[in-house]
Amino acid sequence: MSQDIVSFLHDSTKQFGDKPALFMKPGIRYLSWSYAQMWEEAGKVASFLQQKGIKKGDRVAIWAPNSPQWVFAFFGSMGAGAIPVPVDLRSDEGFVARISEKARPSFGFSSRFAAGSGAAIGVEVALLEGLESLTVGFGEPQPVSFAPDDVAEIMFTSGTTGDPKGVMLTHKNILSNLEEIRHYIPGKPSYRVVSLLPLSHMLEQMGGLYLAFSCGADVTYLTSMQPVNIMKTMKERRVTTMILVPQVLTLFMNGIEAEVARKGKQRMWNGMNRLAARLPMRMRRMLFAQVHRKMGGALDFFVAGGAALDPVLARKWTNLGVKVIEGYGATETSPVISIHTLANPRYG
Repeated sequence: MSQDIVSFLHDSTKQFGDKPALFMKPGIRYLSWSYAQMWEEAGKVASFLQQKGIKKGDRVAIWAPNSPQWVFAFFGSMGAGAIPVPVDLRSDEGFVARISEKARPSFGFSSRFAAGSGAAIGVEVALLEGLESLTVGFGEPQPVSFAPDDVAEIMFTSGTTGDPKGVMLTHKNILSNLEEIRHYIPGKPSYRVVSLLPLSHMLEQMGGLYLAFSCGADVTYLTSMQPVNIMKTMKERRVTTMILVPQVLTLFMNGIEAEVARKGKQRMWNGMNRLAARLPMRMRRMLFAQVHRKMGGALDFFVAGGAALDPVLARKWTNLGVKVIEGYGATETSPVISIHTLANPRYG
């Protein structure tokens, strides 16, 4: 296991090099970045921040939607020796100001899609939409050494009180959690992930950054959270897995069942589900091939967390031939506490 997260990303880059790591479709075609390009762009951000006077232990706030540029800013902040402080995109300016008061960032990254002005961070801010133009000409940063117990990032959670509390996660916290998760989800270079949950939450970070990059998977970021765009992206990218909360699994299933009802095929649908429960997964996928085609034809499993998963909902998906892994965790545990295997689910 790597000793720190910057070394982890470097090791993944050496292993997967020119393999695509990140995708996004801001216009009519997808843009992509390989592992080597991701490392290079993060290095430019690190060098840019160091020129701004950022040093080891300084905090850098990131208030922006998921995107390749978010990834560059996040790993680039670490590469400069700074501690990234991810902020939920939907946070209002008052909440962001309270986070900044506690974290005392020295620099910030924001976005025109944030819920308020980047000025709420209270320090100099750069927009992620212009990040690559901002870092043109920057090279390798000055190397920074880390100890496993150094703080890697500060994740703010309001818990049940509404008062933001900063959870300090070390390099060792995160990487040891990743190492244990890989016993349950080993990961494959063929995994194609669509990133849906915010990267300001540890569930998406662990699944959509650390686990994905540990196995050479690629991750696609969305330009719109409209259901029609999500399904279109899943189809275009032939997604194999997604990290979701149960509410989104419910919305997806409701959409499928609404289409069945619209076509007047509920009776057939119910019969197919009864039959599927007695078939192996491969045969279930063949039985519901039409549904799978609409989702890209390669969807293998979901990871569900953040709330309790209804076992009935999980069985509906497994009847379709899509496995569901249910996890339980907390930000303070970076984040997974409990998880079951793909082969032996224990819903509820």
